[in-house]
Amino acid sequence: AEDALFVGFVVPGETAAVVGGFLAYLGHVSLGLMIVTVVLAAAGYPGQVQGGDVITGVEHADARNGVDVLHAGTRHNEDGDLVTNGGRVLSVTARAATLVDARARAYVAVADIAWSGEQHRADIALAACEGRIRIPGGERA
Repeated sequence: AEDALFVGFVVPGETAAVVGGFLAYLGHVSLGLMIVTVVLAAAGYPGQVQGGDVITGVEHADARNGVDVLHAGTRHNEDGDLVTNGGRVLSVTARAATLVDARARAYVAVADIAWSGEQHRADIALAACEGRIRIPGGERA
């Protein structure tokens, strides 16, 4: 699904971004990196979502080398805990020299994050890593 996947190749002088809020990776990017983003969604998504579930592990995931955690459907509750507040809750974006490494890095960071009912696809960028599809710049998969 288009809202659950972004695989990109950063080239000189360009910024990777998907319009519509799924990914806006506008920070400093070293040249020639592969990028994989995995969207973490709330219980019930894409239908009626459950909100208010306490999210753990974001700081640990975000501290990983080559990983950024982007917030979409989050807020802080009255106790100061980070909680779910929408369908697409977080996006975990990882960068690496190869697509295989970027994918692995993304899923290691995804495993750091938890909340009741969290769901995500487990096949993001898999077809490209296995050579079943080709992406621009993917010869370095």
